[in-house]
Amino acid sequence: MLRHIILVGLITSAFATKLSYKNYKVYRIIPGSERDLKLLNKLEEKGFSYWRSPSRTMQSVDLMVAPEKFSYFEKFMGDHRMKFQLIVKDVQQLIDQENPPREKRSLYNNGTLNLNQYHTLDEMYKWFHDLEKRYPNKVEILVGGKSYDGLEIKGVHINHGADKPAIFLEGGIHAHEWISPATIICLTKWILKTTDYKIRQIIESYNWYMFPVVNPDGYVYTFEVDRFWRKNRSKNNSTECVGTDLNRNWNYHWDEAEMESQDPCSDSYKGSEPFSEIETSTLSQFIKSISEKIEFYIPFHSYGHYLLFPQSSTEKLQKTYKRYVS
Repeated sequence: MLRHIILVGLITSAFATKLSYKNYKVYRIIPGSERDLKLLNKLEEKGFSYWRSPSRTMQSVDLMVAPEKFSYFEKFMGDHRMKFQLIVKDVQQLIDQENPPREKRSLYNNGTLNLNQYHTLDEMYKWFHDLEKRYPNKVEILVGGKSYDGLEIKGVHINHGADKPAIFLEGGIHAHEWISPATIICLTKWILKTTDYKIRQIIESYNWYMFPVVNPDGYVYTFEVDRFWRKNRSKNNSTECVGTDLNRNWNYHWDEAEMESQDPCSDSYKGSEPFSEIETSTLSQFIKSISEKIEFYIPFHSYGHYLLFPQSSTEKLQKTYKRYVS
């Protein structure tokens, strides 16, 4: 039984050109009122992209602004008397520093997985196969679902005994959040290799399901075309806008949150109906098949420093709240 759920806060072608974010800037804004929040939420409709979306008053908002929108942004902020602070002068410089060029990257470093870089989907899947060979009695590769473009949603099952409860970790549902898959890869390595006796006692009390990238099409697209692509890559009817926010496509209080969009061009588009996307529909079926074993379900996101407890559909504190915060 699923008893605990924790949330740890273009058309592609072979000749696609990688998008440049040269001279894009990021500004920090602190909304001081509900009026400010409503105004900032409207900026996404004007083609602006949030790194940290507006959610509550006095909580910082980080907004990426394209060079051609500088004048509009400054006028908008001045007209509505909102202050802003420049925090990133050139986004492309950050991208260039983030990961070494493909020709300088390597899957392994001195015989162990190289954790000093972000890995492609193929590199992660190759590592899974290496793990399965290295730990034949403990590691099993699983396919949890499929993507719109036909890629498999692969993960590994770390088995410590059929009678043990399970912990399910997933990441990469938002394609551009590279630190999310990287965190699960790092945790997978640590779960298998740590020799700390007390920690091993805890680790071996559970079976582990590790799925670093549940949005494989989007993740591949961030490496090949657009570093800041967020959604999957499915086509939407009656529009040229591509993709659905898979994190808003599950059949739980669907279409109830203010941060869900009905606009297919929005980064937070919820889809035409719950489980309209093959990624969420197939992954949900896999999760349901093992749900009696799952004691904790932990998705990883970025880039806020948040630990979110259930349930996000209500402000009422759950009975387990004090246990979580302690």
